[in-house]
Amino acid sequence: GCGAKVSTPLGPTEWSLTETATGPSLYPSIGNWQFPCKSHYWISNGEIFWDDEWTTEQIEAGQQAEDQRRRRYYEARERRRDGIVKRFWRWLISFLR
Repeated sequence: GCGAKVSTPLGPTEWSLTETATGPSLYPSIGNWQFPCKSHYWISNGEIFWDDEWTTEQIEAGQQAEDQRRRRYYEARERRRDGIVKRFWRWLISFLR
């Protein structure tokens, strides 16, 4: 890409890392939309696979999908912590809307 260092935070709402005998794999792909070159690539089994440059519309759609994925993760996590009464109340409110 641009020759710049790229930070890819690991975690349930970011990238996942899998170690294989031939090298690491990261999921999902890495898009450097904030850099001038806007590089986009995959790392799979220790190899880098370059993808086509995305359009502005594709970048915005990808960012919205990432935001939705994070929101769903944290909402599900919060629901698991709620007690039965709170879950019933939330269901009732959603049913009445």
